[in-house]
This record gives sequence, C-alpha cells and structure tokens, in this order.
Amino acid sequence: MSKARRRARPGTASRPAPPRAQSPAAATSVRTSPVTRGAWWRWALLLALVVAAYGPALRADFVNWDDPIHVYENPRVTAPDALRRSWSDGRNPGFYPVLFALYRLEWLAADHRPWLFHLDNVLLHAGNALEVGLLAGELALPAPAGWLAAGLWALHPAHVESVAWITERKNVLYTFFWLGSLLLYLRWRRADARRAPLLYAASLLLFVLSLLSKGAAMTLPAAFVLVEWSRGRRLDRRLWVSLAPYVALGVAGGVALVRLVPATLHVPPLGDRLAVSCRAFWFYLTTFLWPSGLVPVYPKWSLAQTDPRDVLAALGLAALAAAGIAARARLPRPILFGAGLFVTNILLVLGVVWNSYQGYAFVADRYLYLPGVGLALAAATGLGELARALGLPPRVPTVVLTLWCAVLGVVTWRQVPVWHDSEALWAYTLAHNPDCLPCHQNLALMLTERGALDSAAAHYETADRLGLDPKGVLGFGNLRLAQGRLDEAAALYERAGRLDPENPRAPYNLGVVLERQGEVEAAIALYQQAVRLDPAWPDPHNNRGVAFLHAGRVEEARTEFEATLRLHPGDVEAELNLGLIAEDGEDWDAAERHYRAAVASASDEELSIAAHRSLADVLVTRHELGAAIEHYQTALRLAPDDVGVLGALAWIRATSAEERWRDGAEAVRLAERACALTENGDANALDTLAAAYAEAGRFADAVRAGRQALEAADAGSELATEIARRMALYEKTQPYRAP
Repeated sequence: MSKARRRARPGTASRPAPPRAQSPAAATSVRTSPVTRGAWWRWALLLALVVAAYGPALRADFVNWDDPIHVYENPRVTAPDALRRSWSDGRNPGFYPVLFALYRLEWLAADHRPWLFHLDNVLLHAGNALEVGLLAGELALPAPAGWLAAGLWALHPAHVESVAWITERKNVLYTFFWLGSLLLYLRWRRADARRAPLLYAASLLLFVLSLLSKGAAMTLPAAFVLVEWSRGRRLDRRLWVSLAPYVALGVAGGVALVRLVPATLHVPPLGDRLAVSCRAFWFYLTTFLWPSGLVPVYPKWSLAQTDPRDVLAALGLAALAAAGIAARARLPRPILFGAGLFVTNILLVLGVVWNSYQGYAFVADRYLYLPGVGLALAAATGLGELARALGLPPRVPTVVLTLWCAVLGVVTWRQVPVWHDSEALWAYTLAHNPDCLPCHQNLALMLTERGALDSAAAHYETADRLGLDPKGVLGFGNLRLAQGRLDEAAALYERAGRLDPENPRAPYNLGVVLERQGEVEAAIALYQQAVRLDPAWPDPHNNRGVAFLHAGRVEEARTEFEATLRLHPGDVEAELNLGLIAEDGEDWDAAERHYRAAVASASDEELSIAAHRSLADVLVTRHELGAAIEHYQTALRLAPDDVGVLGALAWIRATSAEERWRDGAEAVRLAERACALTENGDANALDTLAAAYAEAGRFADAVRAGRQALEAADAGSELATEIARRMALYEKTQPYRAP
C-alpha cells in the first residue's frame, strides 16, 4: 500500500473556499488512511494491548446470567441438529442464527469448555479496533490520531461487559459486521465500474450478517449518510438509491427487535421514559469520559416523583444540543460525525423504546459498545482541535490521548476478573448494589445447584421483596421443591404461570409437584398444557409418559416416549423408559435395543449408570453373562457405592451355573461392601453375601448371613421362602447355583 497523500496545508482546497470558516477535513474527499506500511507496528501494538488487557478473560468460566439460555442449555448450540435449529428457531432468547451457529462450532471445537468462546470474543474485539482505525482513515484523521482513537475505544473498560461476557458476543459480533459493511460501502462509493458491484454486494451481505447477529444493527444506513457528509461528499441520487436495500433491511431488523419485547412487559408512561432517557444520555457520556465505579447491574433511580436531577439532565441535554447546532459551522466534521454516530446508536437503548432489561436497571455498560466508537473519534479529533486553538504543540494531544489509553487499559485489565465466574460477578455487584434483583436471583440459583438450600432461600426471599420476575419465581419454586415444601412450590409455580402465561415451564413444574403428591391425572393435564405452549420441547412428553405409566396407561406412555425421541433423538430417559416398557412386556430384543441406545447417548453420569445397569439386567435374563458383567463393571466404576450394582455383580460371581463366571473371593468382597453400605439391614444384600460365602467355601458364615437375611426379610414373603431354601443347601455345605 502506497503512502497516503497529505494536503500541503490544512484547509487548502482545489476550489474557492466558501465564505464561512470550515474545518480542515471538510473541504475535500481526499483520504488519509492511518493504516499504512510505515504504521503497521502501531496496529500490531494495539492488538497486543487489547489481548493483554483482556487476557484474564481467557481463564474465565461461563456465568449463570443468560449464558445458560444462550449457550450451554441452548439446543441451538448443544443439540445434534443445532445448526438447523439456529436458522429455524426464533424463540427466547431470540433469532440470532449467526451468533448461535458460531457458538455451535465453538461448543464442539472446545469440547463444551468456555475458553474458546472467550478467546473469540477478544479476537473479534481486536478486529473491531482495526476497523475503527480504518474508519478514522476514511474521516481523514492523521495517522497518530486515528490509532489513538481506535485505542481509546478498544481499551475502554465500559466494553469489558461486552467482551468478557460470553452472552454479549452478539454485541461484539454485530459491530464487527456493521463496521465491515460501512467500510466496504465507502470503498464502493469511490470504486471503478469493475469492482463496484462486488464491493456493494459484499457490504450488503455483511449488513445482513450484522442484523442476524443483533437487530440493533438497523442504524447502519444513518451512518452511511453521516460519514459521506463528514467527508464532504455530495449526498446525491446515487447515494439515496443505494441506501434503499439497507433501509428496507434495517426496518425489518427494527421490527424484529421490537418483537423481542415480551407482551407482558410493563412499560412506564412516556414522561417517565423521557426522564430516564435524559439521565441515561449523561450517564453514557460521563462514563466514556470518566469510567469509574463500573457495575454489571447499576442501581435504579426512582420514577415515583419528580427528581431535580431529571430536570437538570433535560435542560443540560437541550443546552448541549443548542450549542452543537450553533457551533456546527466551526466544528470539524469528524467531531460532528462522531457525535451523530453516538446519538443514532444510543437512542435505541436510552429508554424511549423500553426493553426488558430496563426492568432491572435503566443503564448498562454494554450499551456503550458501538456508540462509543463515535465518542472515541470525536474525542481524538476534538483534542487535536483544542490544542491547535490554544496554540499548543501538535504532540500535546498525542501525549494526552496516549496517557488516557494507558490508564483505560489498566482499568480494563482490573475490571475483567469481575466476570471470571458467577460467584465473582454477583459478589462484586452486590457489594456495589445491594438491592440488585438479578444478583440475588442468580446467586440463589447457583447456591441451589450447589445444594446450599438455606443460603439460596435467603437470597430468594430478598429477591422476592425486590420483585421477582417470572424466571425468578420459577427458580424459587424449584428451591422449595428441592426442600420438599411441595405446597409452597406449587403456589410459586401457579404464580409464575400468572405472571407469564406463555412460559411452558410453569405448568410443567407444577405437574411435577402434583405427580409427587399423587395427583397423576392433574399432572398429565399440566404436561399437556406445556406441550401446547412449546410443541418442540421434549421434556413434557417424557414426563407425561411417566405419568401415564403410573396411571397404568402403557400404550399412551409409549406414544409420549416415542414423541420425545422424535423431538430429541438419543434422549436417554426416553430410551430407558421405552426399554422398561419392553422389559415389562418381556420383549427382550426391544429392551436391549433401547438400553443400548441409552448407553450410547448418555453423558450424564447418573443416567449412564442407569443405562449400563438396565442393559446388564436384560443381558443376564438372556444368559449373556460375560457382556452383563462388563456393563455392571462399567456402572461400578462410575458409582463404586451403588448397592444394586454391587449386589447384581456379586450374585453372578457367587451363583452362576458356568464356572468361568464364578469368583468366590470377588463375590464376597462385593457383597460385604453392599452389606456395609446398607448397615446389614437389607435382606437382598445379606442373601447375596450368604451365597458368596458359600461359593468361597465359608458355609458357617453363609448360614449366619442367611439367618440375618431371613430376619430382615418380610415374614412369609417369596424372598423369605427363597432364602430358607438356599440356607438348607449351605447347611449341607453346598453352594447355590442359579438356574
């Protein structure tokens, strides 16, 4: 790439200057790109600084704030047909096919671990910094100023939330395509006839990808107009015609964005929203200039009464707008472009258009990600103009911007560990915002998963006083269910259903409670309601099948389990349940087929144990003892203290009719372990121990264990009769052989 051309002196133009004063960049469209061969080291340094500042994120985990629904519990990421689902499923959390497709690839490549997600976030952010530098070149910023503007934006700690939080990949990703589309469009505007169609098509494609990453990309057409005006180009017919497809796509993206707002969302009156918007505007502007006290969830200010700060914010905003209009002829156009870019993008999140998150907090750092590009460009240009106006040496703004970037980089590096894991995130946020509703909700969820139920209950109770959302009410219900407080759990699930009638989890969870309380038919009806609300969710079908089994309606149960498998091929619980039905019907071929499918699909340890054990039981019935032993041993490796598996394997080793499978010493070891775990109170375990002693030639011990088994068994039961029959053999010093 050749050296960029520079004008002989600022303000010189090839045509007579207009009578009014104008900025150095306003009179010509000659570009000065900061990315030149001579400056490559600056950009390599910037990339290194970005990676260094965000380096701690590479060791971070997922967090339980939206990461589950976006990534590790999202079938559009984890299911075998995830890529198809990414492009066909627009339910909660929304239609982000490009985002979810990328998540899917990372999920597979990183073996479900978070490091690759974090690495790609950092790399995308670094790529965005380069694009900001290229945009600075399009605005004719000198090379150092363009580099520093990109650094000022890339190293700003307000962007930690977007880069270190995996869920906010959509922010980083849509901006990457958004800036790329803008840069290609600007190249198209000056390209020759041969290259122009390709550049235009590529720009349009990137805009589509940006919209499919996040609907907020809809603002791009406004940026086209702003940047062309700031470069001194005519806003001619070619421009307006070329914008038509972008505008149409942007409107579609805006409609999709609005459709993400739940119908049940409470929207404050317009006056309140305008008051929020004015204060939010100043929040974002001051946060960019002085990013101290950053918090993942900021405290909400009250809307209950008029606050003097609301009035001051509105008056200040009006004064700023008036000053900008009055000074527009004297301000360099890159400053006006930066201000316009900031305003057109921040408008979406100020609060005039309400969104779900503003029920928790009116502002968020992540909303400054793309709008911050405009502020960075305006700040870099503005400092240069200020220095020139004050007669300061040109190096002064460079030094100031360099120091600013250095301080921001350090603050960013210190802020990233806040997002290391859920515990760090919520502890930090609660320290700065004790009334943080999502903090209490998500911390309670984390503690519930860890089994710290009392601590979780305290946080749920606090969150309930603050105003639990439907998701939080469901979580509170799950906690009460885990505590065995079924009536309270049922009441919470009913409440969640009233708050969000379209959420299938409320009737589903209520069905679980009622089934445990013995109200099987009521549970069946609730599972059916969940199916109606979400026909593609397999869990209600599976649970409805289990309820049908409890009600003795076997064929209806089979239909539900088969429906589960159609929706979720390889579903382990459905395979196990179908195997159980086949086993009860003595269809051993079908039982073995279903259990083998369960073994092949099981990743959860508990389900894997159940699959291996069930398959082994069927293989024993079919006299395939060698294969059965292998599966029992696999189950035992996963759960060394599983009494049922210990007993089943010990029984084969003690009683098999085939000598090659018998091993008295191992049978005794396994059976003694099973009896110790049951404190010698289980009749079956003691019966197995007696048979093991007999196989080992310890007949006196066999008789003693047999007597203990008889005492533990129900008098007159079939088991008691069998134990007595076997004891007669031991008394004759004969081992028992299974038929």
